Amino acid sequence: MPTPFTKEWEIDGRSVRRAIEHHVAHGCDGVMLAGTCGEGPWLRDSQLESLVKNAADQSSGRLRIGAQATDNSPGQILDRLEALAGWGVEFGVVAQPFFFMNATSTRLRDFYLEIFERSPLPVFFYDRGRASSTPVPLEILGEIISHPRVIGVKDSAGEAERWTVVSAVRRSRPELLVLTGNEFTLLDALRDGYDGAFVGGGILTAGIIRSILERFAAGAEEAAAALDARAKEALFAIYGGPKITCWLAGEKYALMRLGIFSHWHNIPGYPLTESCRTAIDETVESAEWLRPGAPVREVS
Repeated sequence: MPTPFTKEWEIDGRSVRRAIEHHVAHGCDGVMLAGTCGEGPWLRDSQLESLVKNAADQSSGRLRIGAQATDNSPGQILDRLEALAGWGVEFGVVAQPFFFMNATSTRLRDFYLEIFERSPLPVFFYDRGRASSTPVPLEILGEIISHPRVIGVKDSAGEAERWTVVSAVRRSRPELLVLTGNEFTLLDALRDGYDGAFVGGGILTAGIIRSILERFAAGAEEAAAALDARAKEALFAIYGGPKITCWLAGEKYALMRLGIFSHWHNIPGYPLTESCRTAIDETVESAEWLRPGAPVREVS
């Protein structure tokens, strides 16, 4: 979930609460706060607390509330997980550290296992693969996600050899959720055996993703593919095309058009160009499924 701000760059509590209702209405199982899309690495602690408390209070148990806790040391991450637990978070999300030196397999193994062993919350492991500055070596991936405190994997790596390791672990731990973090390769992930999606654009596409999952499970793969193509077309329009030039600005502006957010400004400074604005206006008008309760019509 992206983070809504007021004009003064404080957390927009009313928009947070509208966003939670939006997720509930779209049939989401849960929501992650303060991820990359949620600008978590740049939020002040006071902003994170306000964001989490507003979301958890509004949800009242209707969504599983998670939050990103990634940092540079086990101690920093454990402190954040403890704070998140006190604010109403149900699970933490831990990705690769932002900055790490002497990243041997042994040190990285000890880094993750100390967190998982001592965490006050169950944890989703967010694997960014080679896109991370400190990739998790294949030789330790299976061991760390086998820890019983790891309840799921958000896989944004999209690397076949990593999926081989993860799927082998899941055979011994069938309760482990494995969700794709790439909203543009959803069908490929489902064909490989992933359980669902854990994606930044979910606040916009959750309803149609739910329909895709249902059709895929029913064996109607052609219908699922047609809906998937519509979802990707809308996301590219909102994000500023295949180069994702407007990304967070476009996503937040679309949420403004849907009556959820009040402002589109974002900490990384993505622009809202006139071409992006026009494309988003047209998409919000034409893609009725962006609104909860609107039918997801089949493509003839």
